[in-house]
Amino acid sequence: MAVLKKKHFVIIRKNRYLFANELLLTDGGILIFDVFSEGIIDDRQESRGWEYAPCGGFWNESEYLLLSQTFHYPENKVFAYQYNLILEDTAKHFIIWERYYSEEEITSILKKVGFRKISIYKELLGKNDFTSSSEFFIVAEK
Repeated sequence: MAVLKKKHFVIIRKNRYLFANELLLTDGGILIFDVFSEGIIDDRQESRGWEYAPCGGFWNESEYLLLSQTFHYPENKVFAYQYNLILEDTAKHFIIWERYYSEEEITSILKKVGFRKISIYKELLGKNDFTSSSEFFIVAEK
């Protein structure tokens, strides 16, 4: 998170800070962040998989086995990515959550915590292999 005090400017990537940042910004402060849109449903699906990396890789520098599973909880508008990393002498468990929003929902949340001017930008990333192109980039002013 970067905070520039002169202009009360805050850039936050994680949407879990939406409610907490009302404490960070004064009137005139600007929050810039991104969230997934409902279009992520078209990009993601429930799945199971595994990866064996005898020489290491993304998850560890030495040999590992990775078991993965993706869950979709549409009633909560969230995907969960579960990873079980099995190493020679230990195992680690990770869950990564991706919450998605409609324009109306994210606007309502921001207004409830005091943001007055909200601009939503769509389709800035285009198709790519790194992340979903179903993101909203939001500029919200207190």
